[in-house]
Formats: sequence, C-alpha cells, structure tokens
Amino acid sequence: MYNTKVVVNADDFGMEPNATYAILKALERGWISTTTIMTTTSAFEEACEIAHREKLLDRIGIHFNLTEGQPLTDKIKKCPRFYNEKGELFKSRKGYFFSREESEAIYTELEAQLKRLHDFGIHPTHADSHHHVHHYWGVGMIMAHFCKRNNIPALRLSFNFGKKFGWKRKSYSKVFNTRLSIMNLAKTKYFCEIRQSNENLFKKNKPVELMVHPYYTEEGKMTNYVDGDDFGMLVKKYLNGLTLVTYKELTEKN
Repeated sequence: MYNTKVVVNADDFGMEPNATYAILKALERGWISTTTIMTTTSAFEEACEIAHREKLLDRIGIHFNLTEGQPLTDKIKKCPRFYNEKGELFKSRKGYFFSREESEAIYTELEAQLKRLHDFGIHPTHADSHHHVHHYWGVGMIMAHFCKRNNIPALRLSFNFGKKFGWKRKSYSKVFNTRLSIMNLAKTKYFCEIRQSNENLFKKNKPVELMVHPYYTEEGKMTNYVDGDDFGMLVKKYLNGLTLVTYKELTEKN
C-alpha cells in the first residue's frame, strides 16, 4: 500500500462511442478517477448527456483539440501549422513560437471549445490536450494563460517519469512543469502513461497523474487503445492498492 494520491485520467471522452462507453464503465468500476472530454466531435453531445445523467461533472476536464478533425472556428484554418491542404486539423510538431495571428487563432479556438462545454453545463476541473500538443512551449503557454483566465485550475504536466529521455528533454520538462507550478496549474508532481509507472514512482509520496485510453473493440473487449492491452488486467497490474483521487480533490487541498 502507498499513500500517494493518484489521478488516473482517461483521455478522449466523447471522441467516439466506443471510447465514451469504455470510459463510463471504467469510472463505474473505479478503475479510473477522471476523464477529459473532446468538444469538437460528433459524439460530444451524447457524452455530455451521459456526464449529467451519471453525475460525473466533478470528474470531467477538457481535452483541447488542435490536431484532428475540424475546428470550431475559422481563424485557425488559415494557419498551415494547424490546418492542412486536406481541409482538416492534423497531428504534427507545432513548434515553440507563433506569430501574433497564429497565437490569436489558437486562443480563439480554445475559447470556442470551452464555450461549447459551458453551453452544455460542464465546467472542467482540469485540462490537457489531444496528442499532447500543449507540451510544445508555444501552445502550452497560450493554454496555460487561457486556463488561468478562465478558472480551469489544473493543466497536465509534461512527461517526467518512466520514459528514457535525454538530458535536453528532461531539462525541458522540468522548465515546462516549473512554469505550470509557478502559475498554480500543476496539481500533480509527476505525469506518465500507466505502463511507465512503478513502485519507485509511488514511493515518492507525491501526487501523480497516470494517463489511460479505455476503448471497446468491435468484439466488446475493453482495451487500452494505445497498446491494445486488456484494460482490466492493466488496472490490476499497475493500480492495485493505490488511492485514486480527482483533480477537484487535489485542487481543494492545494
């Protein structure tokens, strides 16, 4: 047993029904403690209905999307680093610095995504981003200031445990996470994917966020979308004996 407070967050709530219902089941079973919702998808409204019906509002953050599908605003469509010739947002290295026009486009899109969530009666307890786009300094600092101005109390850290990063990446993550801490947006001390966690992490007795992606296959099996592992077995292997908490709880204690 460890005293470490652990947030287990499922990304992609509302991305599509197979993800939404897997996340709902994982919450019901106590396998995860929070989730972040995408506002730009066709399955978003159904996810909001589920969140209200199942009384999940204190467990839901926002999963800002700048890398897949269609945006909610037009400004970002004029930015080649975000919107391609195929007419869609796309996953790529976004860079660390942006022009004034690009920065305004990003901020405008974040505003629209948050407004859509508010319009459905949900006020996020935390934030992260699809494909970790906010881990790039340019997007990350825009998103951090956006969260501060819009009363989103927590923003996901950059990876800082488990992966074999070089010194440059380690240094970058330390600077990035320190900046979030200074802005009082870092409610955890460590962040990694669930399979990267181990007892050395939990022995630190510092708040941790573990990322997961529950997903139902066509055969009805719940897997971790990233790797295809059986989700129940993943939970048993990595979360046994841990105390799961929400970002709302961490914020209230901060």
